[in-house]
Amino acid sequence: TPTGLILAAIIALVSGLASGDGQSRTFCAVVSLGEATAAALPWLVASAVAGGWADTADESGVRAFAARAEPGLGTLGSLASLGGIWNADAVPASRTTLFAIVSAAVLLTVVAVGVPLLVRRRVAVPLLVVAAVAVVFPALMATGAGLAALEAVVRAVPGLGVLRDGQKWVALAVPGYALAGAAAVVTLRPRIPAAATAAACCAALVATLPDLAWGVGGRVSPVQYPPGWPAAAAAINADPRPVAVLPVDSMRRFRWAGEAPVLDPLPRWVRADVLSTGDLTIGGRTVLGEGARAREVQRLLVSGADRERLAAAGVGWVVVEGPDPGLALPVAYRDTDLTVYSVGGDTPAPAHRHLMLAAHAVWLGLLGCGLVGMVVCWIRRRRSQATRKL
Repeated sequence: TPTGLILAAIIALVSGLASGDGQSRTFCAVVSLGEATAAALPWLVASAVAGGWADTADESGVRAFAARAEPGLGTLGSLASLGGIWNADAVPASRTTLFAIVSAAVLLTVVAVGVPLLVRRRVAVPLLVVAAVAVVFPALMATGAGLAALEAVVRAVPGLGVLRDGQKWVALAVPGYALAGAAAVVTLRPRIPAAATAAACCAALVATLPDLAWGVGGRVSPVQYPPGWPAAAAAINADPRPVAVLPVDSMRRFRWAGEAPVLDPLPRWVRADVLSTGDLTIGGRTVLGEGARAREVQRLLVSGADRERLAAAGVGWVVVEGPDPGLALPVAYRDTDLTVYSVGGDTPAPAHRHLMLAAHAVWLGLLGCGLVGMVVCWIRRRRSQATRKL
């Protein structure tokens, strides 16, 4: 994802600033930025050649996606303990009570014990600085002034909407926290055996988040898709034209999937382009996504547009996930779970298809080069070890 790439690029650049032997810091920075740019080409090129994406930016999502304070901790304490996500449905029940203080205290104690050793050895100091910034900056973004400033930034540069989900940036603290946890074991080793320290720290962290054990208390379990899904996918894949979906929401509740809402699986199931708005309803408020074309097609569907109008809009299939509303369209497949209507429309081939393919080829080439580099380093290491034994 774009966010994952940004996180990885920041950590790579910061790690390159660490003192030690090896390549120069400039070399590490140039290589890191070059690799990050190559990996980002699919998104960068798509943003450059796509039309109208900037008109769909919705800065109102800044407040909806801001970091959230947990009981007894406040926003800063929640983020420092790697919590504070805006999505209340994704929060363990133990973090919704004052027990969150215990969870935060245990984690931060482990980190605090290890930090002095990391500071003395200096090599991990850049990652500790990043960890501090990753906690403080999202907390500031959740204040009134921070929200107003970020809304202004997103309004001026819509592409920076990736910044608005404030809590996710606390992930940048995890590398520093992980090293601090390891340093805590080393710090206590003169007094307590390392294995005992590591086991105690791990047990304490698990004990303070008890509802995450055993698959979130048994709530995480596999489900079986009804047989209609592969049958409908086969019909669409035989003629992969653009697909419109009803209901219009991106999140779904299926009778066979339990109580949890899930992201519509159809875009990841079929080869065809599934038109999705990316709109998300949070607390009764809809935050608009970037699917302007999908939103227009949904308006046509809801208003009862006929086959000719839908086909002219580039719709090849209409899939209804749930009870059949009886649209006046030819039925290609129908059962109790899904109805697939054939419309027959299509969209012209993208004007920049070859450019996008080239961007993805560079991305794949980067992965291939990384794999080759790993193999070469492994072979050299084995040879070096064999030489030392001789």
